[in-house]
Amino acid sequence: MKPAAALTEICKHADRIAPRLGPTLAKLDEYSGVGYPTGGGSGRSSETSNPTARIATALVDQERAWNGKDPFVRDSYDRDKAQLAEELNTAEACMRRARDIIDRNQALPSDVLRAANGCEPCSRVLTGGRPHESSWQAVYSRIERPENPEGPKLALCSFHYEFWERYEELPTPTINEYHLEHLGSRIPRQLIRDQMPQAWTRAQSKAAGRPLGITRLEQSA
Repeated sequence: MKPAAALTEICKHADRIAPRLGPTLAKLDEYSGVGYPTGGGSGRSSETSNPTARIATALVDQERAWNGKDPFVRDSYDRDKAQLAEELNTAEACMRRARDIIDRNQALPSDVLRAANGCEPCSRVLTGGRPHESSWQAVYSRIERPENPEGPKLALCSFHYEFWERYEELPTPTINEYHLEHLGSRIPRQLIRDQMPQAWTRAQSKAAGRPLGITRLEQSA
């Protein structure tokens, strides 16, 4: 799961847990003590002074018992309470570490430390006016710039390099966005055919080992 999506899910879980945590802890405290004597002994009492609580816990005991006969099943309330505390403390520690990572990277001086250059076509993909969350892709190869062969070479990731080799053109912004949204997946042929019909036809003719119709027309002219 990508970081932004993971954070969204974490927030959903927190929203669901927050109003239920207090009542749940109160119930765990209430039911974990039912069946134990009020004195300092470690044995269990077979009765409780609260008939309603006795009936309720007996029903839950039956549901929780691994075989329906475990006399100590109510210990699971204590286990649930301990595990709940452990999970929430672990989640808090993880979020604190994530916050620290974000804080220290927000503080990086942009004029001193710069991110390594990645694939240039990928870096141009924007979502909501901001760089796409996957816009940095490692450079696989460099080619002459189609619009400026004398300029610095164009850095391409493996996807864009293979696309260039096959279609002799760089993909459209729509295809670039699809690439970043489905990293590692093949671009649907229909999408390429719709977005780049001439490049598609040229590539198909080249793969079939026959010249394009327009080439034949030029030769006969």
